[in-house]
Parts: sequence; C-alpha cells; structure tokens
Amino acid sequence: MAKRVRVYLVTTAILLASFSSAANAAVKAGASCTKPGAISTSNGYKFTCIKSGKKLNWNKGVKVANPKPTVVSTPTSVPTATPVPTPSFVITPTTSLADVSTCKLNRPNGQNGISLGFPIFPERVKGPIIRALIMPVDFPDLIATTDPALDYKEMTLQISKWYSTLSGNRVKFEWVIYPKYIRMPQTVASYNVGARTGTGYGTYHDESIRAGDAYIDFSKFDLVVMGAPPNVKSEQISTSPAFPVSAGGGIKVDGVEVLNSTMTAEDSMRVQQDRPGWKLIAHEIGHLMGLMDLYNVHSTMDASGKPPTDEQQFKFMGGFAMMNHVHGNAPTFTAWEQWLLGFVPDSQIRCIASGSDESTHLIAPIELTTDSPHAVVISLSETKRIVIESRRSIGYDIALGSSNEGALVYMVDITKSSGDGPISIIKKPDVKSPLLYDALLKKGESITYENYKITNLASDKNGDTIRVEKVAA
Repeated sequence: MAKRVRVYLVTTAILLASFSSAANAAVKAGASCTKPGAISTSNGYKFTCIKSGKKLNWNKGVKVANPKPTVVSTPTSVPTATPVPTPSFVITPTTSLADVSTCKLNRPNGQNGISLGFPIFPERVKGPIIRALIMPVDFPDLIATTDPALDYKEMTLQISKWYSTLSGNRVKFEWVIYPKYIRMPQTVASYNVGARTGTGYGTYHDESIRAGDAYIDFSKFDLVVMGAPPNVKSEQISTSPAFPVSAGGGIKVDGVEVLNSTMTAEDSMRVQQDRPGWKLIAHEIGHLMGLMDLYNVHSTMDASGKPPTDEQQFKFMGGFAMMNHVHGNAPTFTAWEQWLLGFVPDSQIRCIASGSDESTHLIAPIELTTDSPHAVVISLSETKRIVIESRRSIGYDIALGSSNEGALVYMVDITKSSGDGPISIIKKPDVKSPLLYDALLKKGESITYENYKITNLASDKNGDTIRVEKVAA
C-alpha cells in the first residue's frame, strides 16, 4: 500500500509539472500557432491566434494587468465580551488605591473549621477538582426501593452547575453515586434525627461512615454525602446539616480522616413550591468549603409551633446569598465569600484603606463572569470591612427583579460567629421589603456609615459607578 502511494505522488508531481510548462511556454508576435481564436498570455501580454493568408500566427498581443491574489483568512472564534461603556466619571486608578492585602481580614483565633477570614481552613474542600461521593443509606424501618443513580442524578448535576458557574469554571465536581442503598445497623427512629434540634446527628454520621466502609474506599473522595431514600419523611430525617470537622476529629477509615461530609433529608429530597432540594446541599457544601451561616440561627418556632418570620430568620441578609436564604430571590454568594473561596481573584477587588478621602469605582455585577472589578472593600478596623458589590436580575438572581437592581452594601464583622450575623446588609432608611430586596442603592442614592458616604453615581446592565467619600463624624 505504501509503495502505491509513493507512485501516485510522483505521478501527480509529473502531471503538475507538465501543466506548468504548457501554461508558461513563451509566445511571440508573428510566431505560428495551430488553432484560430486560441488565446495565450505570455510576459504580460495576451496573444490571439489569427489567420494571415494561409498561415496561422499570433497577433501583436494586448498588455494585461497583473492580477493580485485574493487572500481568504480562516475565521476564528473570538469570545464576545459584554460591551463596557466609557464611564462618564473619572475612575480612580488602581495605583491610587491600597494594596488588596490591606482589605483582607485575618482569620481570628478561636474559630473552628469555618470562618470568613483569610485563609480558608486547610481541611476544607477546594478546587479545581472536588471528588464527591453520594453514599446512599436506608434503614430496617425505611427501606429504599429505587435506584440511587436516578434518585441523585438531578441533585448532582445542579450542584455541579452551581459551583462551576459561580467559580467561573475554577471548580469542577466529579461525582460518584454508589449503586445501591447501604443498610444502616439501626432503625431511622433510633437515631433521633427527626427534628432540627435532634441530638442524634453525630451518631448517625459516624455509623453511616462505618456502614459504608465495607463497600467504599473513602480515600478516593474529598467529601461525602450520606443519601437518604427519596421516600424519607420529615419525622424520620428532617434536615441536612454539614460536618466540617477539624483535623484530628474525624473518623479514620481507609487511611484517611473523613473531615467533610453532609447528609440529605426530607427537606433536600423534595421540591415544594418551586424550591429545589439541591440548593440545601449546595448550601451545606458551602460549609465544607469553609463558609459560615449568614441567617439568624437563634430564630426558633414560637410556643404554638409557628415558624419564625422572614424578618426574624433572615434579618441580617434578607433574601440574598445562598449561605443565608437558600430559596431567596438572589442566592448568589456574596463577593466577599467568592473572594474568600478564590472564585473572585485579588485583581477584581478595589481596596480602600482606613482614612482614605475620596475615590470612584466601576464594578461589574457579581453574577457575571468577567475580568472587571467585582467589589469595593473599605477597611474600617482590624475586624470590620464595608463591601460594595453590584447585583442584577440575571443568572441565579433572576428572581431579584429589575426594579431592585443596584449596589448592595454590607458589613463583614470577623468577630461574629456563624449564624450571628458575620455579614449584614447596611440598609437605607426607607427599606420596606421583609427580605431587604429594596435595600440596594440605585442611581443617585447614597448612605452614610462609619463616616463613609457611599453614592451610586450611575447604574446600567454593565454595573454600578460608586463614589466613596470620607465625611466628618
């Protein structure tokens, strides 16, 4: 076969040479030709074969222009960026701002496992690849009759999409769903996990890992989700806590400590009023990445069993942020959380040192993946920062509504524990929404806090132009 190919190539080369010679043979005026009307071009002249008496000769020829070759470029795929208008305000250059390290809050001593200070605890899971396991479990009194691969397909897909989107593809989940439900040694009722205040969650966690050890090599995974059957009821397993354990405190199996795990329950296995359960597990995985609860953990049911109001449970952050209100209208992680996780790099933070006088900033919506700045951070003290970010009714925040778009301003207080308001919105005086959706600064609005006046100078689909001024006390 190879020999035949070589012969074919050589023959082709000979034919091409023959065509080239015929095309370029020299033609002269008056020289004989063989076919009346034949045309030949030579040395910049076009000659025609004409009959002269009984002979055929080339005429005098006509000079022709030398044609230029047409260059056809191969089209390339170029990412289309969102057009950014030329700002009508002079934006303070980065060189005039503080170094971004000035605005980071150091993780305080005494916080264990999760924090909003830098850096994230080393035990927590992080990208670029997170190896995640769904370990399905059932019980003598709660027997699964379904296929776990189907039960957990949608949940794993949606969680992967959530973290991939928010991280700008910096984080990718690789899921493994164990193919059968592993029987727990005791009845589900015996674990006392049928209420949020149940005391058996730790025992349930430990016995789940031990039950799975006979079937699973836990050294291959970064986090574990203990999956209940889809027919689980609230009185059996009511809620889905996370277990972000510190080094030395985890169960040792297969030569590793299981330090990052969570569990599904009735609340995460159902969809009620368009509230998908996968968001609850995405929230719990946020803890396994190191993030704190932003809702009020002290809000409880009253004596009659009535649940807390929105104002009570979500008083710090309203309907914003997945670590606060899982089913709120604007669940995207805050810019501070995304910065902490590495989803937003240092280059997209504009830092104002304590005591700075005046500066102007253009920030892009936190929902967009872009190279533009995403937040302004004001350093107030060793433990507090004001953060300003842009929010739009797009992506996971589509339910926010265009009428509520603007600049979200909030306080980060590193002294606050998880669930005690480590992040809280700085509200305008006229806020009426129980979930603070109208708390964002719109064009022309301003608030003053801790001797800083923050004004939204301009606002459009590409973001907000923010002025920060130091004012007298």
